[in-house]
Amino acid sequence: MALPRRVLADHYGLPEAYIGKHLQALTRAGLLHATPGPSGGFRLARPVGEITVVGAVESTASPFMCQEIL
Repeated sequence: MALPRRVLADHYGLPEAYIGKHLQALTRAGLLHATPGPSGGFRLARPVGEITVVGAVESTASPFMCQEIL
């Protein structure tokens, strides 16, 4: 079941833009699968038993990408 970014942000009490950046990073790292569109959202990309904390932390994907300097 895919959960929309808004639902995840509400559940964790975080701003939607903030959690969105982390969801994108987890998707690039191969831990999440993103489905676009009105009924889309995020779901785990593989079974829970195949995901480790070490694998998530040691990913080559950067958790943040600076897109503008203020």
